[in-house]
Amino acid sequence: MRSSATEWETGRQQDKKTRKHLLPIFLSPCLPVSLSSCLLVIAYGNPLRQDDAAGLLLASSVVEIWRAQGIAVQHVEVQQLMPELVTQIAAAEVERVFFFDAVIGEEESSLQVQRVDIEASTACLGHHLSPAMLMTYARELYAHCPSAWLVTIPGINFAHGEGVSLPVQRLLTTAPTLAQQLLDLMKYKGGAQR
Repeated sequence: MRSSATEWETGRQQDKKTRKHLLPIFLSPCLPVSLSSCLLVIAYGNPLRQDDAAGLLLASSVVEIWRAQGIAVQHVEVQQLMPELVTQIAAAEVERVFFFDAVIGEEESSLQVQRVDIEASTACLGHHLSPAMLMTYARELYAHCPSAWLVTIPGINFAHGEGVSLPVQRLLTTAPTLAQQLLDLMKYKGGAQR
């Protein structure tokens, strides 16, 4: 039991600092640029495992760029993909979904963007799902399955700790180019998956 109000307040502030990395979902609403649709960005990774935070950092940069251009974006950050995300994916206003993740790679590796293929997904009951499985659940449970892409950024150091490696830092500087490439990709490969 804390002996004074000052001690209690200090402890409360420390608790907030500790919890900031443990919150399961960070959600920011769509900006009111378009009342009918928005993009959904789901970034996942552990910010306390060095390069595992790369997907989170890259997604934040891309979202910031898109919002500066007046694009409506809903941004979610989680440590792993969970079934609870299906309701956000299946929301009527979600037009496209972008998943961002870090993967084990080499120093010379580059960013990869691939279409999420829901036909290749396999059934999984648990709390660690693939983007394809989440999209399949959205289609089967809510009859809404927007087009989706997975953006992966290679990392080389996944040890405990904060901060990312130099190769990841270099790749993060490509966010403006990636943001435009993803917009271009939507123009040429748009349309909902059936």
